[in-house]
Order: sequence, then C-alpha cells, then structure tokens
Amino acid sequence: MLLVLAAILWWALSRVAAQNLVPNPGFDELVDCPYAENQIYLAEPWTSVITDIPPWIPDLFHECGQSTGLGRVKVPNAGQWPYSYQKARSGGGYAGIFVFTTSIYPNSEYLEAPLLEPLKAGTDYYASFYVSVDAPFIFYHCFTKDVALAFSDTLVQQHLEIGEALEMEPAIAYSGPFIMDTLGWTRVSGCYTARGDERYVLIGNFKSLAETEVKYVEFTYPCSVFLYVEDVSVRAFDPLPDTMVLCAGETLELHASFRDASGIMWNTGQTDTVMVVDAPGVYSVSAIMEDCALHDTVVVLSAEGLPVWRDTAVCRGSGLRLVAPVPGESYEWSDGRRGRAIEVEESGVYEVRVETGCGDLVFGTEVEVRDCGCAVYVPNAISPNGDGVNDELRVEFGCDYAYRVLRFGVYDRWGNELYEQSGGEPLKWDGRYRGQALPSGVYVWMLEYEVEGPWGRRVVRKGGDVAVLR
Repeated sequence: MLLVLAAILWWALSRVAAQNLVPNPGFDELVDCPYAENQIYLAEPWTSVITDIPPWIPDLFHECGQSTGLGRVKVPNAGQWPYSYQKARSGGGYAGIFVFTTSIYPNSEYLEAPLLEPLKAGTDYYASFYVSVDAPFIFYHCFTKDVALAFSDTLVQQHLEIGEALEMEPAIAYSGPFIMDTLGWTRVSGCYTARGDERYVLIGNFKSLAETEVKYVEFTYPCSVFLYVEDVSVRAFDPLPDTMVLCAGETLELHASFRDASGIMWNTGQTDTVMVVDAPGVYSVSAIMEDCALHDTVVVLSAEGLPVWRDTAVCRGSGLRLVAPVPGESYEWSDGRRGRAIEVEESGVYEVRVETGCGDLVFGTEVEVRDCGCAVYVPNAISPNGDGVNDELRVEFGCDYAYRVLRFGVYDRWGNELYEQSGGEPLKWDGRYRGQALPSGVYVWMLEYEVEGPWGRRVVRKGGDVAVLR
C-alpha cells in the first residue's frame, strides 16, 4: 500500500494549479462600462504608465461598452477603425494599446497593474498574454513583432517624448514572425526567474521608434500598429516544497503538473507528472514551456537522519530568524510561539516540536547574542596648535575579533566633508581642510568598519562630535 505524508501531499497538490498573480487579467471586472477611448482605468487596477498625454492612454473595450463619437468601444465592433472587429478571447472585454507610431506621440502606450503578491527571488515564473492586430479592413498599413512584458518593483509613471519608449528590460518578449493575425489571438509567453520583490507588471513595446521592427504591406506614412491585449497571466512554477520528510519504510509522491506544459522531466529521467520516491535525496523537475523551461527542486530527508541544528552566535541588534528544518502540520516552540519561523533577539536555548506524518520531531539550538562591535576611543576635543599635545584626532580600537576599517570622515555642521580616509590605519585628522587650519568649533566624525567573528562579517557604523580648540 502506498503511504504518503498527508499534510505535505495536500500542500503540494494545492500548488499544482498555480495562482495567477495578475488581477483582472481579462479586463472583465469594471468600475463602469466604457463609452470613450483611453478609459483603461475603468478596469481596475489597470492603469497607464503615460498619464500626462491623455490621448496616449490605453483603451478599454467591453461588451457593455457604448460606441459613440468618442470611440468604438463596444465588443466585438471595437477598435480604431470603422471596420474594426474582434471577439473577446474570454469573458467580455479586452484592452488596446498602440505599440508603434510615426505620429507626434511616444512610440508605445503601456498597460500597468500591481501584482497580487511580490515575486519571490530565485523562483521561476511563466508569464503570458494574448494579442491581436486591429487593422483597417481594406488597407493593412504596417505590422510589428515588438511587444513584451516587464516587471517593476515600483509603480512606473513617466513622461515620454516623441518616438521614445520605456527604458526597461522585458521579462518576456514576443519572438515569432510579424504579428499579422487580425481574426485570432497570438500568444506572447516565456519563462522568467525573479530577482525578488517585483510588484508591478507592464505590457507594451520597450523599443524606441528607431529600434522597432516594422513590416509595411503597403507603405503609408504616417503608420501605426494597434494591438488588442487579453488574458494576462503570471504564474509561479513552485509545485514542490523546499523540504519533505520520508518516513521509515514508506514512500512519497512528488507532483509537478503545470498548465500548458508540453513535457515534464525529472532529474531521475522520469517524465510523468507524478513521481514516487523511496529514498532521500535531491529531486528536481523541469516543465517544458514552448521555447523555455521552468525548474523546481525538493530535498527529501530521511526521518532517521534529519539535520541537527548547530549552536550559533549572533550580533546584538542584528536579529536571527530560526526556521524549523522540516515542514509539518503544526509547530510549537519552547517559548510558546507557533509557526514555522520565529525571530530571536536574546540568548537562550530554543526548541521546536514539529508534528509530521512520521510523528513529532524535536529540534533545538543554543543561541548566544553577543556585542560584536569593537571598543572605539575617539577624543571629544583636540587643540591643534603644534605643541605636540593633543594635536590630532586619533581613532583607537580595542577588538576581540579581526576588523577592517572601511571609511573614516570628518564633516562640518552643515554636512560638508572636510576629511576622508578609505581604509587603512592609523586614523587621524589634524584639524585642517585642504591644508588650511579650520577655526575653533564643533565638527562631526563618522566611522565605518567591518568585524569578522564566529557569526560571520558585520559592518558597524559609529559617529560623534569633536571640538577643535585653538
């Protein structure tokens, strides 16, 4: 009989259908029905990067729209031209943006929305959206292949000049032939490994007018390319927990199915979406997505050989985060706190009891919180009169550990730098600025140094006042 850790299996299965992190991905949830062009803000929380040029704000099209003299916004007869026509790919709405123009405006419009949660550093994501060309029924002026999706850690609101584009590196970009399908939808997709804390998604053309690739079917000037945009998606490929525990005599199921994946490959050579493991080890899986691959890894530990926490030292004020080394159904710490992770600021012995399918497991460590800084002596007054007594501001160290000076500086009360020394010793200042004696007064010194001890390296910054007496 196949035995599985029930709680861990449920957790893994719940992540198979990864959540779409893009809100209102099909532009179907409306504050109100559109009745004119440039009303993308009615599909909250979508907005425009360019807000200071009203005609250059993305359009919103919907079945409930009212096509008037202010714009053709009622789906399916929506777009820039008298013969514009496009059915929604899903739901009842979609957006529209210019991605190339030889007119007096920036080269592209941009859609922008906040993600439901920030992207996690090192995690692979699959991003996609669909586009379709809005073109006149009779005259197909020009087409492009330059449309892409980018991420930002802040809301982007920017003014652009004629022919300019946002100077951002796209996360995914369309790489096929020129987009010329005016009836169907073309998918733009790709894989992206997050830097961490990306919070906004943007769609548009990130190339300037001069850089954009354009195909003229019948050369006309001016010329522009207007694309419908639908079904924006950003999903994490994270089907496996970081760690799993293999109970004695039992097996585990690893699940790695992912939407739209054309193939699954484990590092064991297996190609099924579900793999049964009966031995501890590191297991990784790749999901093939068109021209890219997504990756995830799990470490399977034996319940009979779980890692032992080492005692540790930490600098006072820097904090320490203790995380139970294995996942479980519940966590109970010796100080009464619950949850897999806790923050530690005081010395002591910390234990956590983890309830797992293999029974209760207990892990413990002794934490020592130390004062890591050096004893630094700096006089509070100097009298640089050349008598050989207290003529210089000298910095003296008393350290229990190896240290390295990074920077020492002296400033006046307005923050102007009077003296600077990058590294090296001795640290001393003679009360001069550019060779000229400074007047009596109070000055500020700042010191930055690095201490290396059993906790690793720590940068310490100190500062104070010194009076110059003449």
